[in-house]
Amino acid sequence: MRKQFIIPLLIALTLFPGCKHGVTQSKAVLPPTTPLPRGQELFLSNCSSCHQGPGNPPGPNAVILDSETLKNQSDFTALLRHPRSAMMTSFSPEVLPEQDIQALYRYVLSVKNPGERQNR
Repeated sequence: MRKQFIIPLLIALTLFPGCKHGVTQSKAVLPPTTPLPRGQELFLSNCSSCHQGPGNPPGPNAVILDSETLKNQSDFTALLRHPRSAMMTSFSPEVLPEQDIQALYRYVLSVKNPGERQNR
């Protein structure tokens, strides 16, 4: 009874050797991706979980585009270092260095004023 299964199995293995040897595999080439600007990257990783839709600051979904803290970078930095709401994370210089705050500020302004170009 085993011979009934072994012979067809050997024939099948001979005719269909499997993907490793019988099929030529091609590697897909993906188009190159453009890295996100640093400010956008920082916003997505640190801010977007709360600041993503309609609402009034402070709080989840708070709109930051009309916030008074965007009038200058020092107010923006002060808010990030010492938030007015317990709901917002405080970002120390070790977590968010001044260079990153500058990039984040430029990004938020570029979203508020789409005609302005953001530097990385």
